[in-house]
Amino acid sequence: MKVLLYRTPVQIETNHPRHIYPPLHLVHLRNLMLRNRIRACLVDGWLRDIPKDFLPGKDEPLLIVAEMDQPASVSALEKLARIRNRGGQVFVILIGALPTWRSGEFLLPGSPIDLIITGDVSLGSSEVILEAAGGCDRWNSIRAAFPDRLCRPEDNSHSGSHIPVLGYLPERRRDYTFIYPVPLSRSLVTGYIRTSSGCPRKCVFCSQPIRKSYGDRYRTASLESVFGEIEEMKRGGMNFLSIEDDNFSVDSSRLEEFCRGLLDRRLNLFWTAQVRADDLSPSLIDLMHRSGCRFLQFGLESGNSSSLLSLGKTNDPSGFKESAVRAFMRARRNGIAACALLMLGIPGESERDFFETMKWIGGLKPDLIEFHFFTPYPGSLFHEALSEHEKKRLKTLYHHDFPRANYSGMRSGSLYKIRSLLYRRFYVSPAFLVRSSRYVYFYLKNPEVLIYLLRKCLPLFMSPL
Repeated sequence: MKVLLYRTPVQIETNHPRHIYPPLHLVHLRNLMLRNRIRACLVDGWLRDIPKDFLPGKDEPLLIVAEMDQPASVSALEKLARIRNRGGQVFVILIGALPTWRSGEFLLPGSPIDLIITGDVSLGSSEVILEAAGGCDRWNSIRAAFPDRLCRPEDNSHSGSHIPVLGYLPERRRDYTFIYPVPLSRSLVTGYIRTSSGCPRKCVFCSQPIRKSYGDRYRTASLESVFGEIEEMKRGGMNFLSIEDDNFSVDSSRLEEFCRGLLDRRLNLFWTAQVRADDLSPSLIDLMHRSGCRFLQFGLESGNSSSLLSLGKTNDPSGFKESAVRAFMRARRNGIAACALLMLGIPGESERDFFETMKWIGGLKPDLIEFHFFTPYPGSLFHEALSEHEKKRLKTLYHHDFPRANYSGMRSGSLYKIRSLLYRRFYVSPAFLVRSSRYVYFYLKNPEVLIYLLRKCLPLFMSPL
């Protein structure tokens, strides 16, 4: 039997830079299968097509485990149907964020899907997939066990006290280039790791299609297993670690223990993560820098108090903004590059509210800024509060694309133009160009990053206002 682990391609093309991260859940499944002596081929549809020798044949059954983790990949069903229609014995299992939240759309009559497994397959449901990979004689028993073609493990429960760590050092370095400039004068060999699952925050816009883990229950991998995975990747040549947790700073004591563990083990590597400013104290940022942190993404969303409250970002907007000022100042003092993640089109937000945010952001002096359009993805608290009629209207959504769902006080076209204007003002300002001088050696060592950013950003900056 052949087993194909396949991340379906994203169909929406955008001129906005997009970081391509590896499919860590599929990597986890491949490693499980290798340990069980099952031959599996992992193909990332974001990067390349399925090799012809892994298409179904008459003599050898094919199990396809397809992951859909972007809302634009619904049309991948047609591709799976074409593969199935080539003939031969084929069993298709669908996993990922999109089928977890919108499973009904994938189980209509004529669907090529034999089974949908919802939630995080690394947390208790991988046995079903291993069972299917054990031989096509087991497929009928799986169909009988799930007559509605839907497997919903309860909360994807994991029996142990810790979840498994998901790590990956790409075989082809350029497949998953870290696209953000980092204040380092070395050629990056980036490894990727997920050390926790779930987020306890209640932001109304947050949904699984834009996250890398599931649920609001915060669970962690043991730090011993995390350090073991890091050491293995380091032996493979990794010198830069991208931590793919949705929010690495949820548990500040665990973050401190992680930093001290890196120092005690003398791993001598640099790393990056996404954090919240109000989770970090100045002393913790100092420790993060000493342990190798050189780039942080801060989810700020807005500097307007009303917007922060309506997003469910915080119950104390003043305290949140004060924390951000301290965190950016401390990061800058330590030489940690800080990227401010911001949102356009927040429900009820006026143009005046938004430019209040930009005035506040100017005082933070971030190294980079990145804008997302407010997008009511399925599974978010905002989406759940919408009428059924409105939900049906919201089909193709993407937070970097033209804002098709706009609940702000500004027109959608105006939001698109404002984004281009503010990118242009920020990235061609004298202050930014002066700060960018410290990335010269980074770009010399990593020219593919500069080429990619120029190719993506120039059309973005030059779009008509």
